[in-house]
Amino acid sequence: MTDFVDEKRELSELELPVTTKRKDNKKSHLVKHLLSTLLVGGLFYLTTNGFFNCHQGKETTITRFPQPEPVRPNNYFAGTNSANKIYYDDDFKNKSIEKLAGAVRIETESYDNNPRPIEDLKNWIKFYKLHDYLEKTFPLFHKHLTREKVEKISLLYTWEGSNPDLKPLLLAAHQDVVPIDPSTRHLWTHDPYAGVYDGKYIWGRGVSDCKDLLIGTFEAVEQLIEDGFKPERTILFAFGNDEESTSFGAGALSEHIEKRYGKDSIFALVDEGTGVLQVDGQQIAAPSTAEKGHIDFYLELTTPGGHSSVPPDHTSIGIISKFVTLLEANPNKPRISSKNPFVQYLQVAYEDSDKISNSFKQDLANVDNDKHAQERLIEFLSKDKSTRYAIRTSQAIDVVHGGVKSNALPEYVTLVVNQRIDIHSSLNETYERFLTHLKTIAKEFDLGIEFDGTVLSKPTENGNFRITLGGPLEPAPVTPSSGPVWDLFSGTIKHVYDDIVNKDNDKKLKVAPFTMLGNTDTKHYWDLTKNIFRFQGNLNDPESMSSGIHSVNERLTPEEHLQVITFLYEFILNVDQAR
Repeated sequence: MTDFVDEKRELSELELPVTTKRKDNKKSHLVKHLLSTLLVGGLFYLTTNGFFNCHQGKETTITRFPQPEPVRPNNYFAGTNSANKIYYDDDFKNKSIEKLAGAVRIETESYDNNPRPIEDLKNWIKFYKLHDYLEKTFPLFHKHLTREKVEKISLLYTWEGSNPDLKPLLLAAHQDVVPIDPSTRHLWTHDPYAGVYDGKYIWGRGVSDCKDLLIGTFEAVEQLIEDGFKPERTILFAFGNDEESTSFGAGALSEHIEKRYGKDSIFALVDEGTGVLQVDGQQIAAPSTAEKGHIDFYLELTTPGGHSSVPPDHTSIGIISKFVTLLEANPNKPRISSKNPFVQYLQVAYEDSDKISNSFKQDLANVDNDKHAQERLIEFLSKDKSTRYAIRTSQAIDVVHGGVKSNALPEYVTLVVNQRIDIHSSLNETYERFLTHLKTIAKEFDLGIEFDGTVLSKPTENGNFRITLGGPLEPAPVTPSSGPVWDLFSGTIKHVYDDIVNKDNDKKLKVAPFTMLGNTDTKHYWDLTKNIFRFQGNLNDPESMSSGIHSVNERLTPEEHLQVITFLYEFILNVDQAR
């Protein structure tokens, strides 16, 4: 997945509001995985050193986010459904492990500076090896579906349905992986492209991001064809080539699909994203129904040079440092409402907990109509950076360059500021805030400003600021978390876990929408459907999630991969019987 924090971090210690009935101060794990999917598939783990009393509320009944009824395919209890075989059959499991490991062994790294394949194919030829592998490994898939290569490398498969009046289903994944850092390759337990299975984990770059979803999709369809399934609803499969870098592939795929079917022509889209979290003994499926926006500000400051022996009071480095200080001293304001799926997730995660104060639950329930409840929630969630940026636009000063010699005044300084835009905000609001602070500095030092090609104030003899925008993206439209499509989608997850994954225990799955802080290829498909679900389908294994995605020792359990296949298998069947 693209643009996420990829390194391990120290566990945060966050004090949660609790009921005053709790008298001990022992370490609790109620929210250990609260943020485990905020940054793609779960790199953050939130834990506490016990729950301390913040305020005591009256006993109350909070508004509950509706939980789905299990939705089962019509053939689930018949002999033609293979969902249980997929998840429990040892022979299927062993073959599935080898299919995924085989894909991992094919290096498909993509880089930010790679040109589009239609411009220069040189860096993309290696992907043809993966294409050949897919064709050889999944013969039924390629026999019954039509394959198109969009811009030479991205893949679009069409499984034509018998009823053209039904909107097609779109399932997506990406072929590429994050490059291996040569300086850390020796830290891997197994070579990142050896595709090793050690009896517990499948190891390798891309095994969880996201060749498990890519291969799992092929496996689910291969099994459906083997079972004799023929869809009434057309199903499209879009596999981009550069999600981890430029995302041109998904853009081209989206244009291709829209040209053929039109806007708002797709029933629903499922792509990579969050999974099923384990929180305080609960299993909570957390499909992401929203993504934050994105913008990179490239700021250049040009000032007169000269000898360091006669410097001005503030060199260009000093001036731009004052701007950075001003930005960081005035962070984006937090906002909270039930419009943010993260709030709905919190409501579900804590609604039945006896470790959380009733007043905290009541604040969650009243978030839209009680200003004081909003203030208390914001104060609490802002204590830790893991939750802080679920409710506000983030900003990171990522790159600074300036100066060439110790006795020469810097004439040219550059700065890169990355911002992930809160779903309550917009690009324009983010621009205005950035410019407000920049104008303050420009006025103080009598400097001109050019913003994205527009001169706001002319350059002066003291210098000029120039801002260029990189990757501007509005926050994604929020997918509806009610209605027939949501009920079918969430009900399928409920069925897969209650009936199959947990059939030998008494665990019951909950479902709640979630918010992704980064971006996926789904940003190109907004015009095709309002029903976009970023969901991987697997029960996140805490140990395998603790490191690896975009880093060293990426790994996945076979059970996690089988859960992906099982969900896709049942979801395709359920969507086909929906009208």
